[in-house]
Amino acid sequence: MSDRTKIILAMVFGVLGLAIGIFATVVAVNARDAANSGEAVTEQVRSEFTASQAAQDAKEQASLSKAEKFVNSLSKQEGRLARKLRRTDRRLRSLETGVTAIEADQADEFDRVNRRISRTNQQVANLKRQVSNLRQEVEILGAGG
Repeated sequence: MSDRTKIILAMVFGVLGLAIGIFATVVAVNARDAANSGEAVTEQVRSEFTASQAAQDAKEQASLSKAEKFVNSLSKQEGRLARKLRRTDRRLRSLETGVTAIEADQADEFDRVNRRISRTNQQVANLKRQVSNLRQEVEILGAGG
């Protein structure tokens, strides 16, 4: 995940925590006003507010920590995926190079075979001419004799 996404997540969690903190503050202020008659009640409200604020801070920290862990996990997975993709690209290039080399070797071999076939065809044509010439000589000798 990008830094921008991490920042956005942190901001969202911060705003959420701030809203909850404001709500808790309003509740505490209303409780303080209602309990203004006695100092013991006021002290109790303050301690409860402090405790709930500490609990809220802990929740926010845990939530942020979970979000950071999740983002880090995604970042690690993204890195692994990128490495696998690079390895796959290298393998593909290697295979393409191998196929190109094999195709070139096959083309050379085909050229050699075609040259041999041409030479063999020429030799066959020469032998046919020789056989034809020998037959003519035999016919001439046979007719003359």
